[in-house]
Amino acid sequence: MAPNDSNTKILRIGVIQSGKVVEERLVRKRTTVTFGSDQKNTFVLGSDEVPKSWALFELKGNQYSLVFSDDMDGRVSVDKNNVDFASLKAQDLVQKQGDRYRLNLSDSSRGRVQFGKDLTILFHFVAAPPVAAKPELPLAAKGGWVKSIEPVFTTVLTGSFLFHALFTILVFNVDRPPPPSMDDLKALIARVKPQAVDTPPPPDEPIVDDNANQPAKKPKKSGGEEEEGAKKPKKKGSAADQARAAQANRDAVRSKIAGKGLLAMIGTSGGDGAMGDVFGSGSVLGGVSTDIEGTGGVGFASGGGGVSRRGEGGEGGGGGGAADIGGLGAGGGGKVSAGAKKTTKVKARVSSDKISDVDGTIDKKGVSRVLRGRQRMFQQCYETALKTNSKLQGKLVVEFTIGASGRVIDARVVKDGLNSSAVSRCVTSALKRLRFPRPDDGEVTITNSFVFQPSG
Repeated sequence: MAPNDSNTKILRIGVIQSGKVVEERLVRKRTTVTFGSDQKNTFVLGSDEVPKSWALFELKGNQYSLVFSDDMDGRVSVDKNNVDFASLKAQDLVQKQGDRYRLNLSDSSRGRVQFGKDLTILFHFVAAPPVAAKPELPLAAKGGWVKSIEPVFTTVLTGSFLFHALFTILVFNVDRPPPPSMDDLKALIARVKPQAVDTPPPPDEPIVDDNANQPAKKPKKSGGEEEEGAKKPKKKGSAADQARAAQANRDAVRSKIAGKGLLAMIGTSGGDGAMGDVFGSGSVLGGVSTDIEGTGGVGFASGGGGVSRRGEGGEGGGGGGAADIGGLGAGGGGKVSAGAKKTTKVKARVSSDKISDVDGTIDKKGVSRVLRGRQRMFQQCYETALKTNSKLQGKLVVEFTIGASGRVIDARVVKDGLNSSAVSRCVTSALKRLRFPRPDDGEVTITNSFVFQPSG
């Protein structure tokens, strides 16, 4: 066969040392293949048991021959039969030349040769695979770096660089202006100083004496006695005059009360002060109590002379006429009860299944203890959501990763049987605040299930 024949097969050789393949090669060029410790050999072997150079596959013409010695052992396929070197020698299938034996090989030959104790050579003939084409640069890259320059961008970039360079040079070469002198500063202050505006005096107005029409006060008498015009207790008029005066006072007080916060006025009742004077015994409102009594939410205590809220007894009085402040009427009658605000209380049960999956090595019992000890955190997540949806229940499967420090570095919900994103976020956030036993392998991923259900 000619060397350039497309059907010509080439050698495929593998080198095994200490049970490991250290080299494998296709010998595309048909030439003698040598083995040894010398760097000029086709295969350089780093073993003390091999010679410096040995032509194991010798080429004469276009014929490969296997050359071995008495120190070598191996097997070769001859006519589809595997024959060892000893049988080849005994059957005169090889040509002996001194201390070497030569066996002609065909394109179907294969076998192995043992060099020493830990070095084995495997060989067989295979069809030559196509040679991969060498990578080539694109035509645009072959034209040089000048052709790869984008003209518009390069022009803008160059112009910007020149402009900034010239501006920088100009800034550093222009002299700074001298500092302002004292005269300049005074002139500047004079310009910005606010000027006083002369306001003309108001026109003269006639002075009116308010006391001109008032009777002159008499001087005080010696000995500290008051003037004759000083206030003196008024004489009592008739019963009709007193009734009209009392009615006028009650009307005035009613108009004042109508424009004020009634409850705020009532809160100041009792003791001294204006409210005590108004609502006290013998006051002008002695008859107003009956009128105000009809207003829901306000009552007058029968004793002690004080105003009290309905439902509270006055000091020293029976409080029989007082009612609960909830009796305040609201636009059209009816009673409004201001009872204590009730808070919805819910109870829930949260159970943690056994750890179903652990990717790594960690103290599983320690992880379970931490989950049980902090079960209240997960229960609060569920109870908060249960207040808005009383039928919420199900299983939540969470996968979380414990880092080398024992902290949770990642947590995610694998299966959400509750269909509640709020509970899922709360549970994963609670897990990230826990500290677990430290894993043995750096990081551990754990899958755990939480069962949420209302408490019966």
